[in-house]
Amino acid sequence: MHINFKYFIVSIGSIFIALGIGILIGSSLGTNESIQKQNASIIKDIDSKVNDLQAVNDELNIENKQAQKNIDDFKTYLSNNNKTLIQSGLSNKKIGIISFDEDSTSSLVSNVITSTGGEVSFYITIKNSINQDDALQKINEKLDKKLEKKEDLENLIVDSIKVSNTDGRLSVLQDLGYIKINGFINTFDNVTNIIVNNTMDAKNTKVEEFQGGFIGKIKSLKPTIVAQKSGSEVDMAKTFSKYRISTLSNVDEQWSYINLVTLINEKDLIGNFGKIDDNSSLLAISK
Repeated sequence: MHINFKYFIVSIGSIFIALGIGILIGSSLGTNESIQKQNASIIKDIDSKVNDLQAVNDELNIENKQAQKNIDDFKTYLSNNNKTLIQSGLSNKKIGIISFDEDSTSSLVSNVITSTGGEVSFYITIKNSINQDDALQKINEKLDKKLEKKEDLENLIVDSIKVSNTDGRLSVLQDLGYIKINGFINTFDNVTNIIVNNTMDAKNTKVEEFQGGFIGKIKSLKPTIVAQKSGSEVDMAKTFSKYRISTLSNVDEQWSYINLVTLINEKDLIGNFGKIDDNSSLLAISK
């Protein structure tokens, strides 16, 4: 773990220095020789403590750099050997991909699945335009429905995915420009896992509510993983933890392909993976 006590230590040191300045000011107000000697001794002691704290800080910085180097070396090893480590790791797996808005990450996920023996059963893109204010009205007119809220729309999409678009509703949504059907080659009953590619706009609460509600529903049907590319502003552990679901924060990084394969195979492995912080783990490993 990346630990940095620099500011903590500097703060403590600042307290000591401030105390020393206060003593100096106080000593200047008096001429008693014994008091001046006592103050000088205190100041010397404070100076020694500050130096000790700086030495500890330097040691921690060295340890931090070494720990980070070890992590980087480990990631490099996984990247260089990922083909061997995950070869045929998804044999007999039939996986559906649902992507929110068009993003190259989903194509990358699809390539990882097929290169490790798995099959992409369907690949659907739900565009951000579905969150527009007039979306429900247009869908109601086209489908002769009376959808009143986004939850009704979530149910409509999930229900249509469940029947593999045999009701044609996904096709209608595609005609309206709200989704894109990139492929549907297997019935939903045969699907073993679902990967949701999250491209959430961190500043758009409508998008968060819609994706969260949709993920909660689809997760109840099939083992589901929510994945996103590294560098995203969204804290997936915080956003989706209430759904008791596996999340992967850096599916676009080559070394983390092993996490994706592991999470698909270990459906009971719950948590956020791919990075190191208080809410996440670097590797998806069963405890």
